[in-house]
Amino acid sequence: MGMQVRQFDSYQQLPEAYAPLLAEARLQGLFTDAQWLELLMAHFYDKGHVMRVYTVEEAATGEPLMLLPARYTRADAAVPRALTIAAVGHMENYATIAMVFAPSAVADRRAILAALFQWLRQKKAPPLTPRADAIRLWPFEVGSPLGVDVREALRGVGFLVQPYTNSYNQYELTAGVSFEEYFSRRSSNQRYSSRRRRRNLEKLGELEFVMVTGTESREELRRAIDDYVLVAVRSWKAPNSTVSADILDFIWLAASKGCLRLGVLRLDGRAIAAQFWTFTAGVASAIRPNFDERFKRESPGVVLSNFCIEYLLDTDHADALDFGYGGDEYKEKWMKGSRYYCGFMAFNPATPLGLSYGLTHILGQSFKRALKWLLGKPRGLVKSGGRPSS
Repeated sequence: MGMQVRQFDSYQQLPEAYAPLLAEARLQGLFTDAQWLELLMAHFYDKGHVMRVYTVEEAATGEPLMLLPARYTRADAAVPRALTIAAVGHMENYATIAMVFAPSAVADRRAILAALFQWLRQKKAPPLTPRADAIRLWPFEVGSPLGVDVREALRGVGFLVQPYTNSYNQYELTAGVSFEEYFSRRSSNQRYSSRRRRRNLEKLGELEFVMVTGTESREELRRAIDDYVLVAVRSWKAPNSTVSADILDFIWLAASKGCLRLGVLRLDGRAIAAQFWTFTAGVASAIRPNFDERFKRESPGVVLSNFCIEYLLDTDHADALDFGYGGDEYKEKWMKGSRYYCGFMAFNPATPLGLSYGLTHILGQSFKRALKWLLGKPRGLVKSGGRPSS
């Protein structure tokens, strides 16, 4: 199959023929949706990062085969000044890389990727992107078929590839699992503690749980968001990590897409805990949990987590629960599984900067390992076949 690569400055520039591929991206969930990726570009990357949308088409028909939203930058900290084509993603890895293939193209995925990477490696006439010095793509679940295809396609067209550890998260597969069944799998201490803390809160006043999904009236949604903000500023967390403009825009975007799950716990009408979740493509992800620090002794966050998970399992019938980036100890009490994510840094040996950084990052590591091994050898050892000195 002959293929051609095209570059666009935004999703708005994509021709009408890409409507089915964009629909496929929306089907795969919020984190491959154009509006989410544009929100990331607006909030998380400065002017040194410019959006590019790369596509691969069948040459004869122009049929879209794949789409990759990316950043065009010379500001990657690992390769300063190098022209780098990098994934658009959140630092906390709410989902894997937003790389979308047409359903008919999945069988040819590695060849399609090779066509894109070869195009990025070669010189092109202005005003198109000059050849990339480096490519940074992340995150991929370690050992995933897509990650293997990306790595091998990069190597196949001549890039020097360095895999690196990206992150770790805790999750649990829950397809067909009710909350009762899920709760029965927690430790006896966790079950007892959760029930006791709920009873203690109920002794203090009227306890109310509300789950807002974006389908309510704007007034109800606004009240829940106001509750979230109030709890967040009274929590132990830095306000800019929980009530910054990017998080609030994220909440409104999730609401507009029907993906919002904003759980609020109220005591006598006053919010004492709030949790921002998303539910998309069957996965419920915990984004920002907060509780009022003044109620720390009563652990309202634990009680609210129980309420939220019960809703997500018994109402949404979530296929998986994801407690997000990081290995915080409390997450182990709620999740039975964990997984690691990786990224790939690829260096173009056909450019001076690409070759230089490739030697530094890849061969430099090999040299350091060899030196460490040599320095760590017991004294008196000689080459294989010789005798230890006396």
